[in-house]
Amino acid sequence: MSMNVTTLPSEDETLRERLRVLLFARVLVVTVFLAGAGAYHLTVSQGDRVIGRETFMAVIAAYALSVASALGVRQVRWLRPFAYLQTVFDVLLLTGAIVLARGVGSPMAVLYVLAIANAAGLLLMRSALLSA
Repeated sequence: MSMNVTTLPSEDETLRERLRVLLFARVLVVTVFLAGAGAYHLTVSQGDRVIGRETFMAVIAAYALSVASALGVRQVRWLRPFAYLQTVFDVLLLTGAIVLARGVGSPMAVLYVLAIANAAGLLLMRSALLSA
């Protein structure tokens, strides 16, 4: 008689999986921003451009940091501090995008809800309150 015993994943394994999902989603979002900025740059004449070199540099930096985090999540020992750092990075990334998109009046301000939802899904209530 063999008993089928299933072990539940540890808290670290669960958090690592949540981080993988968050970082994959962030890479996708930043890729869309990069593609959109590139398409805009190619289609709008130079005198009419709102998106400048700073925007491209910010998107490229966000892309590089997101990919590096996504690739490095397997080697991270202190997952909880790393997860909090990712939550703070999401808020800073979004704030930078809003500033580059003409400030508080930007329709992108609504995206703060996504940063709070990501924090809630990643680290539960405490992180969501930190993001808010």
